[in-house]
Amino acid sequence: MAAGLAVRVVAGLAAAALAAVFLEHYGLAGWSSPLPQPRTPRSPHPAPGPGASNVFWGLQISDIHLSRFRDPGRAVDLEKFCSETVDIIQPALVLATGDLTDAKTKENLGSMQQEVEWQTYHSILKKTKVMEKTKWLDIKGNHDAFNIPSRESVENYYRKYSAVRRDGSFRYVHSTPFGNYSFISLDASLNPGPKRPFNFFGILDQKQMEELSLLAKESSWSNHSIWFGHFTTSTVLSPSPGLRSIMSSATAYLCGHLHTLGGLMPVLHTRHFQGPLELELGDWKNNRRYRIFAFDHDLFSFADLIFGEWPVVLITNPKSLLYSSAKHEPLERLLHSTHIRVLAFSLSSITSVAVKIDGVHLGQASHLSGPIFILKWNPRNYSNKTHNIEVIVQDSAGRSKSVHHIFSAREDIQLRFDPLASFILLTDHCTVARVIFVMIVLIQLIILIIFRYQAYPEHKGPPGFTNLTSFSLHVLSKLNISYYSVLLLTLYTVLGPWFVGEITKGKLGCCFSFGIFVDGHFLQGSVTFIVGILQLVFFNIPLMGYLCWILLQRCFGHSFRMDCRKLCNAVIPPFLKKLRHLAGELRQLLPGVRVGEAQETTKEFDREAFWRRLNEAAVTVSREATTLTVAFSRLPLPSPQETQRFCEQVRAAIKAIIAVYYLFPKDQGITLRKLVRSATLDIVDDMAQLVEALYNSPAQSNPENLIPYNSVWDACQHIPQIPKDNKAAALSVLTKSVDLVKDAHEEMEQAVEECDPYCGLLNDIEEDTSDNHVDEEDILGCPNNRDSYWSEGDQELIIPCLALARASKACLKKIRLSVAENGKKDQVAQLDDIVDISDEISPSVDDLALSIYPPVCPLTVRINSAKLVSVLKKALEITKASHVTPQPEDSWIPLLINAVDHCMNRIKELTQNEVES
Repeated sequence: MAAGLAVRVVAGLAAAALAAVFLEHYGLAGWSSPLPQPRTPRSPHPAPGPGASNVFWGLQISDIHLSRFRDPGRAVDLEKFCSETVDIIQPALVLATGDLTDAKTKENLGSMQQEVEWQTYHSILKKTKVMEKTKWLDIKGNHDAFNIPSRESVENYYRKYSAVRRDGSFRYVHSTPFGNYSFISLDASLNPGPKRPFNFFGILDQKQMEELSLLAKESSWSNHSIWFGHFTTSTVLSPSPGLRSIMSSATAYLCGHLHTLGGLMPVLHTRHFQGPLELELGDWKNNRRYRIFAFDHDLFSFADLIFGEWPVVLITNPKSLLYSSAKHEPLERLLHSTHIRVLAFSLSSITSVAVKIDGVHLGQASHLSGPIFILKWNPRNYSNKTHNIEVIVQDSAGRSKSVHHIFSAREDIQLRFDPLASFILLTDHCTVARVIFVMIVLIQLIILIIFRYQAYPEHKGPPGFTNLTSFSLHVLSKLNISYYSVLLLTLYTVLGPWFVGEITKGKLGCCFSFGIFVDGHFLQGSVTFIVGILQLVFFNIPLMGYLCWILLQRCFGHSFRMDCRKLCNAVIPPFLKKLRHLAGELRQLLPGVRVGEAQETTKEFDREAFWRRLNEAAVTVSREATTLTVAFSRLPLPSPQETQRFCEQVRAAIKAIIAVYYLFPKDQGITLRKLVRSATLDIVDDMAQLVEALYNSPAQSNPENLIPYNSVWDACQHIPQIPKDNKAAALSVLTKSVDLVKDAHEEMEQAVEECDPYCGLLNDIEEDTSDNHVDEEDILGCPNNRDSYWSEGDQELIIPCLALARASKACLKKIRLSVAENGKKDQVAQLDDIVDISDEISPSVDDLALSIYPPVCPLTVRINSAKLVSVLKKALEITKASHVTPQPEDSWIPLLINAVDHCMNRIKELTQNEVES
């Protein structure tokens, strides 16, 4: 107990420590401490004011996925974006951050470069002349590198059809009168590019890291540097000091790749610990997302937009507090600014730009030039805490757009990003997957080795789940064949090659858990670790658990074969042996109940006392079933003494209800006695099934154990619903027979209504015409597929059969009505005779119904009809001779006999040819 308490304490402390690290690392707390101060003081001027200078803007689009096989609307909308949207916004540059094409096969499972997709992309750039209107910078994504043997391969269509047309990272400098702005591309695509799914993660080698470090150093003299790439930094493998360290001087990193995680995370933004923002953009593929960003007096602002929604609005001053960084931006310019500044674009002219702060209307912004609107303000009025600015823009076509964000003139306040988004973007998922993979392997190996060399423990008391698990692991580890099989499987999962096959087009490779070797290159493990985790969690560990269970069952004496399961009594635990013995006893009681006779007695039968005792016995059985289920469905299991007591109580309850059933004499009615016997058999049989279920899976509160318990409970609840006299029992049985015959008759009528008498003819002619086999017999309307439709003769024969089924239903209804109106409770023998013969009507109707389905055999129909007619006549004669028909010449009986004879005569006429032949 002390050891267990110590383990729980240590686990609790570890969980608390992890929670604290998570809170601190990903920012779940409210306000944060100030970000690191800028390395060099920045001038508060020029501050945002009434001038149209010191501002430029650009666009970003990502994950376009132009496809040869799916959604042609992606290309149509991209063309409209390059013409209409770019023409209206007039960006200084456009960043297309990867996955320009889909590069999948038609069935959406494989991957290969489709040149037609690249040609479509290239033709859109040419047709819209977008590269003449702005600077279009496109880079590769993982889809653009699918199945490419090398960057020099002709399959590398990026070098042929893109706007940049060269692999690798590069720097573009946007020069303005007010300074230079560096845009550094990050190309982390794999070389060579493997097929799906092994290129989800990007990889940077040491040489690429040195190139990026040089580009970052060259950009140090720029006003700002923006990095852009396809992969999020959390899905890029890079050597020390790490990708985020190299891009620490950047204002922001713009990327894509995660596609809003299927809509679960529409906003994936965060800030690196070194200061730069990481802004993942939703995909164009399904969501038609794009982004506008701007530098206004060196203050960076952006907005994520949906294609086709106008107006487009971006507040550049005051900028959003969430995305402010004193390390990279001159935030003091906000406090010295004289005007609120807004960029507004639309298909129609802008008519109104209303500004509110904290819900207070400040006024209408005036148009300065182009898309720039300004409104004079005094930022010192808002120098305390945080405030909310809202801008409502309307155009001449009646479209409107409202945008808002929180701002602050103080630099010592910082908002926190969504912790889940930060976790997704800041966690090194490859390292996490590698650690989890190694931990699972080590835990599995340590368990195997410890139990291998540890002695068998001595368990006292009933075996609980923990003891059974420990015992099964001991057996698994000490049995050489199972121990070495599991050990070698685990080691092979870590060290052995998973497969050898075509990794890229025409290039064989070898896949391991730690990476892929292909064409003289080694691609570090990334997705392979995730696949390894799935292998361990969903195969290796379940296999180990299944082997433990199998060996435990063998220790209990179970032997698994195709047709039988034998049990060695000497090895079964005592409490399970008692359950097994009880189940066998209950099964042995069933034959006696089925054929047992009532006890002979000279005492007068007390009806009320019998039903009271039967109900009390049923309640007792239900209570014992509940007690037994609760005791054996959870740990700890009962001791052998408690099990013995439970079994004796169940045995006594079952024997008590059987004894009550034996007290019911035959002179009270055979029909009623059958109902009591059936209810008693259900209770005994369901209780036996419950005991067997508990015996086969003790200490498992699963739905399979509840099913037999519910059956016992339902059977006991049915006892009070049994009719209390033979007349009521007869009416109950007759009502059931009427319902069965009614259902059979309705099914026959429905089959006739749904039948198309020409379907066989038309189907045959169509099939034979297609094969140029139209023979004379088919043209004359004699198709060959008579097994699937009714011929004209069959349809004519069905009519009297339906009439006969209808007469059977009427016969049973009249018999039931006569019993209800005229039946006497003391005439039990006559009621039993009526029920016995009436029970034969429903099966006879079913036989007739089955015989009229195609292919119809007229002789079978005639035989089944004659059988049904015989039963009906006998039922009518018995009814006529009984007390339920006070007037033997009652008109309904002769009428039904005549109707039945008429139907039978008609059937004989239609089947006479078959009999004579």
